[in-house]
Amino acid sequence: MIDGGALLWDEASPPLVEVGAPGAYLYDPDPAVVRSHLVGLLARQLEATLVADRVAYLSSVTETPTPFARCFRVLAQVPFGLRRLRQRLDGEGWRPTEILRRRFPVDPPDLARDLRSAGDGGDRTVSLVCTRVGDRPGVFICDPR
Repeated sequence: MIDGGALLWDEASPPLVEVGAPGAYLYDPDPAVVRSHLVGLLARQLEATLVADRVAYLSSVTETPTPFARCFRVLAQVPFGLRRLRQRLDGEGWRPTEILRRRFPVDPPDLARDLRSAGDGGDRTVSLVCTRVGDRPGVFICDPR
């Protein structure tokens, strides 16, 4: 139970979840859900799939409120490359204010330092969700819900 919500199942073990194409919404499960190995059950409730094998970020085409995960609306998905990411942020006027990471080769403080002036002059703040997409590093540029 988290904040009055519950994840319940009647099977011997929680369901497995498949990897699928990223949709319009990204979910970052609560650490308690991940530690409890209940990501598959949450995915079932959200009608979501994993963005990559062994990565606990879920994706769905619809937004479903849940106390078990933070929801982000995906504005763009960029294969990782510092120059490419900076160009996209600058071009859209997006200023990253938060960086989340799972199975990604760059630490958030290092990436924040490298992107320090990205999006300067822009008035829209975004969250960067850095992870693997399939077998390659990628960045989701998101609007936190």
